[in-house]
Amino acid sequence: MAIPYLRHWVMLAETMRTKCLEYTQCLIFSNDLPYRGFNL
Repeated sequence: MAIPYLRHWVMLAETMRTKCLEYTQCLIFSNDLPYRGFNL
């Protein structure tokens, strides 16, 4: 019973980590745009 429960939390943690990374990259990218003068 404890094994599937643990696996669920590992999956949840991985998902959160991925979303956090994507969110952080998105923030950095949008914060970077004004400095680039929108010249992509």
